Amino acid sequence: MPRFGTAALLFVKKNGKTYVAVSERRTTKPGRWKGTVSFGFSGGLKEGETPLATLKREMGEELPFIRTSHIKKIIDFIGIPAYISKPGTVLGDEQIPIQHEGEEIAGHGFLVELKPKAVKKFGIEFENDLQRALQKAKTNKPSSNSNELSFPTFIPASEAIRLTREHPERVMPHFVSLVTAFEAKFNREWQRKKN
Repeated sequence: MPRFGTAALLFVKKNGKTYVAVSERRTTKPGRWKGTVSFGFSGGLKEGETPLATLKREMGEELPFIRTSHIKKIIDFIGIPAYISKPGTVLGDEQIPIQHEGEEIAGHGFLVELKPKAVKKFGIEFENDLQRALQKAKTNKPSSNSNELSFPTFIPASEAIRLTREHPERVMPHFVSLVTAFEAKFNREWQRKKN
């Protein structure tokens, strides 16, 4: 029986720059990538759930201080592998079943843009230095009672992209493909502004 996963990359635009949330995965469940970097939140679809319903539920479980009213925009990327992916993977418009530990998993990815005022209200820090941001991810308090993620810090999108390209093994696997899609989207926007 196929299992389906959803991942959501969180970002915000501030003073003309784009920033991505970074947290440390802290779950103690075996095989759940403890100690890797998360750029948002993720989880499996429960029976009868749509990917969007899973996104809302997982946001409530892993980052409960974020409400739907804090979201400016959601960009839907159907077909992003949620558990196994490689940098630069090219995907079509279909969900792609993939094999992981003996069971099929197909992913659904989202880019979630938060409102700048909401981020300020949460008290989330912005950090331009990647190493300092990663250190904060290790020492920040948990983002929820589930202790799955550390409280996030926002880093420049370029630093999230660089970390994913140079050290994909340090990033939760489903975010590798999602960062690739994120980079492609914002490269297109940058080109349009340039022309």
